[in-house]
Amino acid sequence: ELFVHLDQGYAADVVMEPMIWFVDNFTKCLGPLFVACVVTLMSAVIVISYWIGLPYWWERNCYVTVGLLVVGHWLLVNTLFHYYMGVVTPPGYPPQDSLIPEAVSICKKC
Repeated sequence: ELFVHLDQGYAADVVMEPMIWFVDNFTKCLGPLFVACVVTLMSAVIVISYWIGLPYWWERNCYVTVGLLVVGHWLLVNTLFHYYMGVVTPPGYPPQDSLIPEAVSICKKC
């Protein structure tokens, strides 16, 4: 009778509870840490591609290198712009006083 409520879902909840508590309480600290990790990884990829990839492709074919640089810089600018906008744009909030008609109209009984 001691283990009546013990099942796989309950055990998963018990195991996940400390992780959920950590994320709930330290989200403000984790956000800048993850942003710094993404910036570091993106910088590493860019530096490695210029350090290793650019001389390699320049030796093989300079026309291909120019094309790769144009496409690569276009992707780089778009990636940096969208990541920056994702970081600085406030998340917004759900409406407090109004019902969402798409969600309300799904089930008439409820």
